[in-house]
Amino acid sequence: MGARHITARSTTDRRNPLRGGTSQVIAHLVQAVRCGDARTTQELLCRFSALAEFEDLMELRAALEADLCSGPDRSEFRA
Repeated sequence: MGARHITARSTTDRRNPLRGGTSQVIAHLVQAVRCGDARTTQELLCRFSALAEFEDLMELRAALEADLCSGPDRSEFRA
């Protein structure tokens, strides 16, 4: 029954691989490994990778916005 829950959850997450956050993806990944569900494990590993990349991009965006706001001449960067 636990494996079906993970599979149903991964189907929901397939539409939005970033849904749930890092800790939730890790929890589902650990459960999939314990159940021996190789397919779900692989899907969750891909989602975890995408989530980590997304979080890195959001940090970069925040840093760039801070630089733009604190720069001496902000008009240079406007389109």
